[in-house]
Amino acid sequence: MFDTSNRPFINGNPEFWTTGIKIEPDGRKRYKCSYICECGHRGKRYIPLGTDHVTCHSCEYHNHVEPAGPIDLYGLPKRDRHGNFYTAISRRW
Repeated sequence: MFDTSNRPFINGNPEFWTTGIKIEPDGRKRYKCSYICECGHRGKRYIPLGTDHVTCHSCEYHNHVEPAGPIDLYGLPKRDRHGNFYTAISRRW
């Protein structure tokens, strides 16, 4: 679990709300991913690069992860208009 108490703030909000990136204490980065499950639940998760699915908070279906935009030279997707690096869609595994 992320400890946000020692994280920097931007305009009174946690930094990751603005950047879309959570940085773990050991330096690993997790990127914002939004999903809409077939059960109707909408949610977001912060995932490492290379993650192929996210699990719905409500029904535990696996949702297939896709980049939210074109991939840059560093392997990072361009953020969409909602600030997501990734989006996920419903797919039974």
